[in-house]
Amino acid sequence: MSRFDPFTLFDLPYRVVKNHSLDATLFIPTHFLSRSNRKQRCPVMVHFHGGGFILGHRRYEPWFAQWFLDLAQAHDAIIIRPDYRLLPESSMADILSDVDYFWRWVQCDLLRIAEEHLWGVTPDLSRILCCGESSGGSLAVYSGLELSSILSGGAGHEAAISGCTDVQVVIQAVISTYAPLDLDVPELRIPRPRMIMGMRPPPPRQAEVLIRKYMQKLQQSGGIRTWQEPTPEMWELFLCMTQQCYFSRLLKEKGGGNKDMFNMVKRMAAKVRQQQNSPEGKMTGIVPVWIIHGMNDTLALSGKLGIGLNHKGLIGFC
Repeated sequence: MSRFDPFTLFDLPYRVVKNHSLDATLFIPTHFLSRSNRKQRCPVMVHFHGGGFILGHRRYEPWFAQWFLDLAQAHDAIIIRPDYRLLPESSMADILSDVDYFWRWVQCDLLRIAEEHLWGVTPDLSRILCCGESSGGSLAVYSGLELSSILSGGAGHEAAISGCTDVQVVIQAVISTYAPLDLDVPELRIPRPRMIMGMRPPPPRQAEVLIRKYMQKLQQSGGIRTWQEPTPEMWELFLCMTQQCYFSRLLKEKGGGNKDMFNMVKRMAAKVRQQQNSPEGKMTGIVPVWIIHGMNDTLALSGKLGIGLNHKGLIGFC
């Protein structure tokens, strides 16, 4: 049995880059499909898959948390899970561009698509919960903090057109689990032999050889990856790149244009403290965020967020 059994899955393209289709999968509760004559408005749960920006895809079931599916069923919610380009073939700027296009697609096209299909349900875009684990958790936080600027459009984004800007898209809350949110922690900037997620990567010299071979191969192919199951070879590459701190280099190297993604949580925490100390004491313009991290995370600790971990390894502010 599949944990997706209570849902019917629909794949929809939201962007095409160099003839490569970037798709999103909609998980529609199957019991809605028999009600094609009644369009019920339902909350939306957007989930970005994890994999350290190098592994994973939108349909990879083993990395799809059961609690998320249970929550969707409990609230008769639609789940949307988009793919995005992966490192190291693409840059962080490419990934954030994909996320931007995804949200504009949600704003401009999703309601029309729902109207054209006999799903028996209409997405309520004013009630969105955005979640993700690992790299997906970073993208969930980015989405929650930057949504207004994303949807306002900008030069070079054809999705920001007349006719869809009046659609209200609101992320009501964000849940981010074991996500890299600060690149300045030792685990991400100081290469050293260590256990990662209970496994020991090859020694540093051997790890560097493996990484360089892959980088040389991708320079020749020049392709795009948006779909990668954690095969033994790719999992070893992931562990080697983590141990040798290639992720922080790749994420900083080309960055996200003028978007300082990995300082957003610090800025939000500072805004929270500022508003808490204001005479009114009211919180405005801040999306409720729940950041979940293990106290002894061997991969990407929260480090210097400036808001600290409590005794359970959780950070919460709203």
